[in-house]
This record gives sequence, structure tokens and C-alpha cells, in this order.
Amino acid sequence: MKFGINSLTTSTITNTAHQTCTVTDAAAGLCKYRFVTGDLPDAGGDYECDLQLTDAAGLVETYYSKTRIKTRAEIVS
Repeated sequence: MKFGINSLTTSTITNTAHQTCTVTDAAAGLCKYRFVTGDLPDAGGDYECDLQLTDAAGLVETYYSKTRIKTRAEIVS
């Protein structure tokens, strides 16, 4: 499983070095992605995300619906 994050502000993929998801329950179709510093670099940014599955035969499928993420600047630090 891979999770790609595209910044709608800059039209660039922001997590090129870190896209792997961990399958937590294959039978239920559940996976987990752990965000790291740099995945969402723009405070107040808009992002579109793709989830891709590569099956045992090597076939890559991209899920049709994209996930949208909107970030904002931190109020308190």
C-alpha cells in the first residue's frame, strides 16, 4: 500500500520519500499511514491524496476517490 500526498498549492507530491502504509487488517481492508515532518509542509495548505494497492501479481490499483486534507496555521505552540 502507498499513500501519495499532492499539494494543491504547489502541484507537487510532498511525501516522495515516505509513502508506505502498514496493512493492519488485510481481511477487513485496513491500513495505517504515519505522517512525518514534511508530509504537509504548507500551513493553510490544501492537499489531495491517493491510495494505491499493489497485489501479489504486481498489478497496481489506484483507488478512485481521492482524500482531501486541509491544514491551517497552529494557534498555540
